[in-house]
Amino acid sequence: MDSIHQGLKKYHHWQKTRDGQWLTYLEKTSLSRLLSGKDYNMMLQFGGVPLLDPFCPKDGFYYHVDPSHEEVSTGYQVQCSLLQTPFFSGDFELIVSPHMHELSISPSLLFQEFYRLLQDQGILIIYGIKRFGLWGGQHVWSPKDYLPWAEHLLSEDAVKNELEQCGFSLQTSLHYGFAPLLDKQNKRQKGLILEGASRWLVPYPSNAYCMMFSKPSRPLTPLKWPKKNSYATLSQYSEQLVNRSMSCYSKCFFYKGYDHGSASCFM
Repeated sequence: MDSIHQGLKKYHHWQKTRDGQWLTYLEKTSLSRLLSGKDYNMMLQFGGVPLLDPFCPKDGFYYHVDPSHEEVSTGYQVQCSLLQTPFFSGDFELIVSPHMHELSISPSLLFQEFYRLLQDQGILIIYGIKRFGLWGGQHVWSPKDYLPWAEHLLSEDAVKNELEQCGFSLQTSLHYGFAPLLDKQNKRQKGLILEGASRWLVPYPSNAYCMMFSKPSRPLTPLKWPKKNSYATLSQYSEQLVNRSMSCYSKCFFYKGYDHGSASCFM
């Protein structure tokens, strides 16, 4: 089993702490800013506290994928491997992934799954902690106190390069400060001091980031017209039309029949 599944329980537990709740609030705020005035009919979130509930489409589908199945969402909940989801290629217009790449030892496989699931001109929104920010540095010194779930922090440039290699194009990025409100008073004061210092010592006055990527359109492969009086070639041409139609209209309707909007599928 990939480490992403092993770290999810720690991540879910951490999101219920004051630190996690504050970071989740910042992420919801940035998501509202990015999605303002936009409508998506097919949406998917990978793990974590549901961020897309306020944007649940009236005439579409919203899925929340999580192997642990601990978070309750207004969308259809699917319990499956994050690296092998049971959806068709190009099914989704919007994918949101809060910190899932920081749980995985193989983020490139996760990014490839994002690319497969998104349709052309689809949007990917990914959240992360700055590896070289002061808050990320504190995690290196004492990981149990700060980010017990984040075993594989990546820098912004590393995430950007990995996603661009998969075929994504960066649209915009947001940065926001994240003062660690730890339970112990002395550690909380230390975190606030370091947070303030980071505004002077790092290019961006922040410790966390949010990046929006798009999947560029791919040109359609020209259809090969059949030769005159060639029935075999005509059959092949018809098959091309059927395959193209299926790729355009395939939707993951097989979850609709579940009374509680959930399903399990491990591959």
